[in-house]
Amino acid sequence: MVRGLFFKLGYPLLLIFGWVFRIRKDKVQRFLIDVNNRLVRRSKRSPAKRLLLLLPHCLQRSECNIKITFNIFNCEGCGKCEIKDFVEIAKAHGQDLFIAT
Repeated sequence: MVRGLFFKLGYPLLLIFGWVFRIRKDKVQRFLIDVNNRLVRRSKRSPAKRLLLLLPHCLQRSECNIKITFNIFNCEGCGKCEIKDFVEIAKAHGQDLFIAT
């Protein structure tokens, strides 16, 4: 919540501030990255079960006949693409895993 509000309001204001005081845009952006990193480190961590892994469909080989768009766990794990690795990670940590089309 704080991060979102900070970046929606703070980013444009800091860019204007930088322009007025002739501070290079990359320095302002570096400052914002540092602030974001601090806010992320301070925030509470979510348990793995609350995380969602959303993968692009292009990770699956185009030659593969297995349909994984509705259920990625249909993957047979042949190892010809990276889908197998993500399925193993999701199963090991109890995470939800979906394909974006």
